Amino acid sequence: MPAGTYDRERATWIASDSGVIVKIVDIVDGRAALDIDGDGQGDDSGALALSDAERQQLASRYAVGQELWRVLVPHFSAWDYN
Repeated sequence: MPAGTYDRERATWIASDSGVIVKIVDIVDGRAALDIDGDGQGDDSGALALSDAERQQLASRYAVGQELWRVLVPHFSAWDYN
């Protein structure tokens, strides 16, 4: 998922690191199992630097089958996620 921020001083959009779309494919031991590569299978969420606590929060807030955006937001400004 492309991401960018608007630089008001330069009046231009600046590309940022792309985000990913993740899908909750299962709840295991109270933690969300996530598909991060689109194959429908749970993947190693270490690639996204997700803690067990964050995966527990995802499991408590979202149902299996739901998809979410995960993108780094290093500062608060005018962002656009395509």
